[in-house]
Amino acid sequence: MRAPARGTAGGTAVTTFRQLLDQFEASAKTRTAKGRVFEQFCEAFFRTDPLWSERFDAVWSWMDWPDRGNRADTGIDLVAREAGTGRLVAIQCKFYSPDAVLAWGHVSTFAGMLAQPEFAEGMVVSTAGAESANVHTNLQ
Repeated sequence: MRAPARGTAGGTAVTTFRQLLDQFEASAKTRTAKGRVFEQFCEAFFRTDPLWSERFDAVWSWMDWPDRGNRADTGIDLVAREAGTGRLVAIQCKFYSPDAVLAWGHVSTFAGMLAQPEFAEGMVVSTAGAESANVHTNLQ
């Protein structure tokens, strides 16, 4: 997916992260489809970003994770494996408008999934402009 260029830096087109998110918003018609596009972006980002690709040696969508078995999708969007340790990190991706507030109800099912013994930790990737106090308190 390619976002439209808005400016240049040294002759190279520059797209801001907000412009990229706007492209995601425009590219899909339903809330579910928009969320899926964002999940795919996050998966690719964790695999290719220098910092994250050094931390994780594998990143799967929930449906592609080899150890998922027959478990349904109940809040975990991605599973990443830490390089060197093999520890698994459950990741939830939330694509919201910048004026939205991420509330506890949006992540509570995901937090419950973190009790499964195979996950060493969890991570929420959100585009919401803010998080409720309950999110921070309950995820601690």
